[in-house]
Order: sequence, then C-alpha cells, then structure tokens
Amino acid sequence: WRKFFECLRNPWSPIELLDIGQNDIPDGIMAALGSALADNITLRSLHFSSKVPRRIPVSARGWRSFFDSLRGSSSALQDLILRGCGIDEEGLVVIANALNEDSRFKILDLSDNPQADVAVWRQFFAACFRSSSSSLEGIFLCENFAYEEEANDLMADLVGALERNETLEAIDLGENLSITEAGWSHFTKLLCDESSINSMYESNHALNYLGPQELPPELEALVDLNRREDKGEVAREKILRHHFRDDNANMQEFLGMRAEVLPLAISWLGRGCSCTDRKNDGHSHLYQLLRSMPSLFPSKHRAQATGAKRKREA
Repeated sequence: WRKFFECLRNPWSPIELLDIGQNDIPDGIMAALGSALADNITLRSLHFSSKVPRRIPVSARGWRSFFDSLRGSSSALQDLILRGCGIDEEGLVVIANALNEDSRFKILDLSDNPQADVAVWRQFFAACFRSSSSSLEGIFLCENFAYEEEANDLMADLVGALERNETLEAIDLGENLSITEAGWSHFTKLLCDESSINSMYESNHALNYLGPQELPPELEALVDLNRREDKGEVAREKILRHHFRDDNANMQEFLGMRAEVLPLAISWLGRGCSCTDRKNDGHSHLYQLLRSMPSLFPSKHRAQATGAKRKREA
C-alpha cells in the first residue's frame, strides 16, 4: 500500500477518482495516504465504501492521522465517500472536527454507519454545519437512524444546525424509514418559516434535495421551489404562497410602511413571477392591497370610481 500511495504523490497524476473500498487499510498507513493526496492536485474523489463489514475498520486514530496529513495542503480532494466503513463514535467526532477546520470538502457520504448514538450525531451536525467555514454541498446519511423517536429528534438537531447554512444543497436521508411526518416538519419550517414575512425571506433557499423517498406534499413543494436559480424570486414566491395564501390576504405588513418605502413594496408585490397558481401570482394580492388602502388614491379619483361603478350597476 505504501508503494501504491507513493505513486499518488505525482502532482500531475491523471487519476481523478480513487476507489479503495472492499480493502482492509491498516491505521498505520492512513497517514501515508493523506500525505500522498496532500501533494496531488488532480484527484478529487476518494471512495472508501464497503458493501460488507470490514474485518478491521479504520479507527479514529487512523482517520485523525489521515486528516492531519491533509491539513494546510493544496490537495484537490473534495469528495469523501465512506459508506459502510464501520465508523465508530470517536471516528465520527474526528471527521466532524476535520470538516470544521478544512473547507475543501464538498461531498461526504456517511451512509450505513449506524454505530454512533444520538449525542455524537448531534455533535457532528453542529460541528459540520454551524461553522462559517463549512463548504459541504451534499451529505449522504442513508440507513443511519433506526429508531423513530431518536430519528425525529435528530432531524430537529440537524435542522437547527442548518439555520444559517447557505452552502448545503442536498441531504440524502433515504432508507431511514424511522423518520416520520414529525421529523419532516422540521425541514418544512427550515425552508419556509411562516412566523413573519421577514422570517420567510430569511428561510433556507439552498437545500433542494432530501432523498428519493416520498416527502409530505408541502415539503416536497418547497424542495422543488428551492431548485430554482434565482433565490430572490424563490423567497418572494414563498411569501406569496404562504403569507398571502388566503383571499383575505394579510396586508397589515404594508399599512405602517413609510411613504418612501411603500412604492417599492407595491412594485415588489405586483410584478410578474413564475408562479403557476393565479391566486399567488402577485397581481391578485396587489388588487387586495389596493382595496385595503383606499387612502392611496386622491378623494376625487375615488369619487369618480364610485360614480362609474354606480352607473354600471344601474
């Protein structure tokens, strides 16, 4: 193995993906692997997955030496696939700390590593996603959470860690049948917090994939909406769909606005959008707003409009 890893030291090696799964890699040479990849500027994806349990899984000591060897290097490594690697609780903590300190990683697959308990996963989520240096764009967590109550609680912890995260676009939670509607509801609030217009605007507009499983309809609609490129328009449509969802739309947010701000707000509300629901296309809400604020029109115009309406009725 050491001789093979030495070949990877060539910075111009043509290898972009290395799959060494199904092999028992001793802890003692994980540092050699990390050191070789530290000099490599072409290899972007390391697959360490195993379809069957390893006889000798890499321990926390091995993972620590691997990440220590990578720290501060110019390595091009971005994707780390560790499905079914038998990662224990201590190893998960080591990986979490490494991701917290190193912003190079974009994709992490930890599927089928159910050894860790709730407290360790909670620590992992906080370390990975609350850090301002986090650059993960996708994480796979399939087949990790077996018990319903624990799974739903962990979804709350995961969502809590993602409140200020703007980089993560995909979480694959497939084959975690223990996640119920109560667990998915945390993601619904993450993607659209209906507490106020401001909270909806500041909701998560990046996360657009949660796995292949069927999601609750409202959550599925929000995930689909987040796939659009224009995030400003995504935020606007969430507000139109959820704050102004009824015919008696809540226009109180507009009534106390300063005179110099109100025209901008009216323009924002009334412009066209990609919404396919005509009740939520902005124009209907603009009509409701204008009806609720007759003071916007001079009294002469209101009288003329009232007279014209009476003539039509006659």
